[in-house]
Amino acid sequence: MSAISDAQTELEKVQLEEVLATILVTELESLKEVATAMIPIDRRPSQRFWEAQESIQQVSVLRACLMVFVLSLGKAVPRDFQLEALLGSLGNKDVIVSSGTGSGKTLVMTMLMLLHPMDVSLVIVPLKRLQKSQLEAFTRYQIPAVVINEDTPDDKELWKVSMYFTFTMIYYLYFVVEN
Repeated sequence: MSAISDAQTELEKVQLEEVLATILVTELESLKEVATAMIPIDRRPSQRFWEAQESIQQVSVLRACLMVFVLSLGKAVPRDFQLEALLGSLGNKDVIVSSGTGSGKTLVMTMLMLLHPMDVSLVIVPLKRLQKSQLEAFTRYQIPAVVINEDTPDDKELWKVSMYFTFTMIYYLYFVVEN
């Protein structure tokens, strides 16, 4: 029974990866149709926000909304402030999100990582509790992540993974400070 369950889980993972890859290449009109069919109207970006965006920004907004909606099993949709921060970052602007604990700042980083799955992101977080929370969030959205701090073992086997990857550029550098 376990082998069947493992095979089913693997198939679901492959299908989900295909859905996410399709979202990343789908054009605006098709994205609109899918988002309209999937995301409840009261959870979509506001009309005011939507109308203020150009077509290229609308594509990024819909891709992010659909990816978050699919990966959260319909539980989450980005809010306007998160999408504004996303578009600022995608537009090569420095973005500061000042918002309360638990309000969704991590989702902004998550959306950037989902929209650029081949990029390497470095997140600098001063609190271990927040490191753990963000690691859990990234894992929930199927983003491979690792926490490195003074508790990380000094084990050569652990670091061998770096031999298999070439890190030539870090696209996003986040500083997360909690008061």
